[in-house]
Amino acid sequence: MTIVHFDSSLLKVVGANHPFGSYGIVMGVEERDDGILHVRVNDANPNSFLRNWQLPASFLYDAMSHRMSRRHRTRGVILLRRVPAAEREQRAAALPPRMRDFDLAVAPLLSPSLISASPHVQCLSLAFAQLDHYFSPEEIFYEAFLKTATAQRRRGSQAVAWRSVDISMTVLNTHITTRFLSQMATSFLAARHVYGLQVKNEKLDRTSPDTVRGLLQEATARDADHVLLVNYAVREIHGEDGMGNSMAIVQGYDPRTSEVTLLESEYCLFGARWVTTVASLIAASCAASAEGDVDFIVVRKGSDEAAVASPFGASPF
Repeated sequence: MTIVHFDSSLLKVVGANHPFGSYGIVMGVEERDDGILHVRVNDANPNSFLRNWQLPASFLYDAMSHRMSRRHRTRGVILLRRVPAAEREQRAAALPPRMRDFDLAVAPLLSPSLISASPHVQCLSLAFAQLDHYFSPEEIFYEAFLKTATAQRRRGSQAVAWRSVDISMTVLNTHITTRFLSQMATSFLAARHVYGLQVKNEKLDRTSPDTVRGLLQEATARDADHVLLVNYAVREIHGEDGMGNSMAIVQGYDPRTSEVTLLESEYCLFGARWVTTVASLIAASCAASAEGDVDFIVVRKGSDEAAVASPFGASPF
């Protein structure tokens, strides 16, 4: 199944009408006599008179690839298919020795092409999914942040930033800390009565690269019971100014070359994965930290019977 996400304002179907929704399911492709390829789309949010429509494939492509000025992102295509067990096993067996079998295929379906305003919350959602717990970024943010933070903090810039993406890219992403993020995640898990995951932040001195390498080796073992998230400055890795910090999941590590492979939470902007050296990762993480430390978050599978204590006290839910 192919799901397309498009800017409806750029499409005109049935005269001058725009599609009612912004998602649709591709029902068929047809090449007309004039050689132009047309796509028939079943609108996921139709009005009474426009449940499906068709138009040239090039028009649909332009509407999907148009960059959203307020979100700095494009839209795209979601491909859904059932992956046979044999294929999954073959893919895992083909990976290098220290490379986890992480995949964006387990991302919550509502967010693959229009991801969260905060890459940090998006990264938490991805990390939980790798460990078989599925929550959208919106669930995590609104329940754990807005309902458990103090009234003063709810009125502060971070709550406002979530509603204004222009602000969030410079305020929320720049100032959120791994300590606060781990507290937010722990509070959310406690509110949902999920006791099989434990979240904590790890702050390491930049002068201890051997300790960082040890964490990377543990997190990339095939039988690891945890995933490792790193907070980093976007400018240091991707060369983009004005976008604050982002977060990625450590997927692979090669001790021979000192290269680290990371699964990116801002995958609509920077691609699903990128590779850097341990030294560059340390520098980028220190640049994102107010204290100049290397900032990690560890999400670990724990005992289902072990209670998760909320750092904010009793849950208000």
